Amino acid sequence: MNAEPASNSFDAHVYGDRLHQEIDQLIADFREATEVVEDPRFKALCETSAEVLIGLRTTIDHYARRDEPAWREPASAATSTDPSR
Repeated sequence: MNAEPASNSFDAHVYGDRLHQEIDQLIADFREATEVVEDPRFKALCETSAEVLIGLRTTIDHYARRDEPAWREPASAATSTDPSR
């Protein structure tokens, strides 16, 4: 996430895939931390953080698959003759 895109074009699916991988790594890191730390409050923080990230990953998945109505093209945009869409 540190590097800027190489060109002015932006592919949301490529970026989404990259975010998905980074989120997966963070989830694994938080889950691993719950196994090695002693402080129960920190364990709870790590587990809660992992669960929140799972929700974010699910949202990215739904966007990529257009599973949710919010991520679908409106009917008016899909039938538009405007070439910029």
